[in-house]
Amino acid sequence: MDQHRRHALAGKDCGRRCHDAYHRTFFRATGIEIADAQVAEIAPGAATAVILLTVGPFTPPDGVPRPGSDNRLSLVLTKRSGRWRITHGHNTVVDKGAQCFDPGADRVADAGPKPG
Repeated sequence: MDQHRRHALAGKDCGRRCHDAYHRTFFRATGIEIADAQVAEIAPGAATAVILLTVGPFTPPDGVPRPGSDNRLSLVLTKRSGRWRITHGHNTVVDKGAQCFDPGADRVADAGPKPG
């Protein structure tokens, strides 16, 4: 097994262990709901997924309570041996203050001062 493959497996194992620990501890009683999901095939055997999650309040190990939030999860999926697998993922907490300036949102026209 080459060095890059060993590194990827170590990272994957670490990711699984960390997510398992998070969801058994401080996310255990936290409500997490899928508010929206969009999946698009980008090539045979490859797809992207954009998921909006609503996450309830929680307190991580640092003891500082975090308020509930919306989170955007972006995934790259690949089909291997007949099963879809997450190849890459990224999570972003949605900034409520900046959300009204999203150029893809209908509410942008109503946000802020009007030009001219």
